Amino acid sequence: MGVSNQLNKIKGGSDALQTLSRQSVDDKLTRYLLNADHPVGGSKAKWFKEALGYTQSNMDDLAKQIVFDPTKAVQTGVTEYGTKLNQSISITGANGKVIDVTFAWMKSAEDDVVRLVTSIPTKK
Repeated sequence: MGVSNQLNKIKGGSDALQTLSRQSVDDKLTRYLLNADHPVGGSKAKWFKEALGYTQSNMDDLAKQIVFDPTKAVQTGVTEYGTKLNQSISITGANGKVIDVTFAWMKSAEDDVVRLVTSIPTKK
């Protein structure tokens, strides 16, 4: 299946799939990206706090901005687990700054849900 066909398949999605995708954003922010104590995500939590003013206490405002858009996603690979996609999203910080942040997503081969995997913070 070509890239355009795969992305067209990703565009389709029930409300249930979109809800699961949204839950993945909340979970990834709580447990990883905004968790200052996480051994890997801690540095990202520091970046989100310093660059955009986001912490776990105000993560809802950040989560609302992290929405998968298949028309803006770029396929970066396919694994046994699913299709890897990157998407740049302009994030408006709690501090008023606007920074483009790249988010990595995975469309599961098992259940077709697009889940947030990580973010790739840009330089301030």
